[in-house]
Amino acid sequence: MPPVLELQLGGAVARATVDAGPGGDCLHISVRLPRLPASAQTAQARPGMDGDGFDCLWHDEEGCHIVVRRMALAAFRDERSVMDAMLDTADLAQAWQAGMLLDQPAPC
Repeated sequence: MPPVLELQLGGAVARATVDAGPGGDCLHISVRLPRLPASAQTAQARPGMDGDGFDCLWHDEEGCHIVVRRMALAAFRDERSVMDAMLDTADLAQAWQAGMLLDQPAPC
């Protein structure tokens, strides 16, 4: 198993790993969003996060979304830039979920 950096950000959990890919090494960031209330679980396929390096997956057993982002590892200068990418990804994912719960347009 590759090394993992994990951050607890409120109800969200962000994890970062390095993956070797055909185009070179990349940073893989996943954000598990808080479990949705039963009344909101029908909005599983809300558009807005897919594309632009983001994928949004639904974890049926956990009742939550998982947002995944892959970026070229060469784009990162130091550990701080990795942490910034994790925080940015978590912020975007949480804003997306908040918009979904309010039935507002997605922010991205």
